[in-house]
Amino acid sequence: MGQEAAATAQLERSLEEEPPVLRALTMAIQKLIGTELPGVEEKLNPWHVYSFKGRDYFCYLAVSSRHVSLGFLKGTSLSDLGRLLEGTGKNLRHVKFRKVEDLDRPGLRELIAEAVELDRKKG
Repeated sequence: MGQEAAATAQLERSLEEEPPVLRALTMAIQKLIGTELPGVEEKLNPWHVYSFKGRDYFCYLAVSSRHVSLGFLKGTSLSDLGRLLEGTGKNLRHVKFRKVEDLDRPGLRELIAEAVELDRKKG
């Protein structure tokens, strides 16, 4: 099984016990990233977290009991004009999703595109 298939299989296994809304949210975010960012790979990062990779890992999905987070490894470097990012870490920031409609928040696609552009400029 390839890395992308293994990542998807692990993501699906991790969602088996989750409420339907969290499963739907996670799959919708996965689809959004895949649609908006052709060429981005879906993999398990070195810590076995379902992640998206361009030149390097730039964002990840984390499912908690009440929401799904789309985390950005270099979140503090993003302009976040829509003021969607949360967190207090040195670099990491995340966006929380509680319902599928949250995917339509203004600034989300721009935030994702900026994260990819930052990844592409790396190196």
